Amino acid sequence: VFLLTVCFNLILQHWRLSLPLRVQLLPDSLSQQLLGQPRVQATLLLPSPPLDFGSDPIVADLHTNHSPDWTRFLSNCALHGTPVLDASSLLEALTGRVSIEALSSDALPYVASRAYLGLKRILETILILGTSPLWLVIVGIAALGVRFDSPGPILFFQERIGLGGRVFRMVKFRSMQIDSEANGARFAASADERITAFGRLIRKFRIDELPQIWNILRGEMAFIGPRPEQVKFVEEFSNKIPFYDSRHLVRPGLTGWAQVVHGYASNEDETREKLEFDLYYVKHFSFWLDMLVILKTIRVVLSGFGSR
Repeated sequence: VFLLTVCFNLILQHWRLSLPLRVQLLPDSLSQQLLGQPRVQATLLLPSPPLDFGSDPIVADLHTNHSPDWTRFLSNCALHGTPVLDASSLLEALTGRVSIEALSSDALPYVASRAYLGLKRILETILILGTSPLWLVIVGIAALGVRFDSPGPILFFQERIGLGGRVFRMVKFRSMQIDSEANGARFAASADERITAFGRLIRKFRIDELPQIWNILRGEMAFIGPRPEQVKFVEEFSNKIPFYDSRHLVRPGLTGWAQVVHGYASNEDETREKLEFDLYYVKHFSFWLDMLVILKTIRVVLSGFGSR
C-alpha cells in the first residue's frame, strides 16, 4: 500500500506538471522569463494596465517596485478574484531551480525539517542493511576490477565539505591514475586523460561512488542531497557565488536533485547554475522530493547521463 501511494503521488505530480498553463505577464524582467517555458501559454500585458482583468492568472514580480498604475491594477485583480502569482515562485515550480538573482538575504537561510532529517537517517540505515547482500557483491566485483586495472590503492579518500560546513573524508573507488592530483585539484573533463579504463566504466554507472555508503552509515552523508564538494572549490565558490554555503544546510548526498536534473559542473558558470537546483532541494527538502530523486537516479544510472 505504501509503495502504491508513493507511485500514485509521483504520477499525479508529473501529470500536474505536464498540463498547459495560461497566464498574463506584467512587463517586468522576471515575469518575462516565463515566455520561453514549454508549458506556459503567456500573454504579455503591454504597454499599460488593461481595463479588462481577464480570467487567466496574472504573473508579476512581487518583490520589485511597480509603477502606481501597475500596483493599482494588481490590487484590483485581487479584489475581483483574478489570481495574482509571484513570478519567482512560478519559475521555481516550472524549472525545479531557485534563481539566485531573485533571492534576497532575508529569504535565507532555509530551515530543513529536523524531524525529517532524523527520520531520513533511520530509513537510510534500514535500507543499507536490508540491501547489503546486493551492494556488497557489486562492491566486491568493483574492488577487484580497480585492483587489476591499474597500480595503486583500491579506494580514494578526499576531504569534502558536509553538513554545517564541516570537513569529512569522503571515500570512493579510485577511478584515476594515482598521480591525478599532482598539480592540484581540478574538475574532471568529459575526456579526462587521468581516468583509467575500468574507472571510466564505473564512473559511467556511478559505481565508483558506492563506498560512500560508509559515509552514510557514519552520518556524514545521505543517500540524497547536494553532492559534497572539495574544500578548495568550496572556499573559492563561497567568495564568488551568492548563497553558495546554503547548500550545506542539509547532509550531502550520494545522489541529488542537481545531479539528476543538471548533471556535472566543470566550471564556475555551470556551478552557479547547478547551485540553483541545490537550493531548490534545500528549500523543498521533503520525503516526496527524495522519492522523485530516486526515480530519476535510476534513469540516470541506466543511461549514464552526466557522467565524467
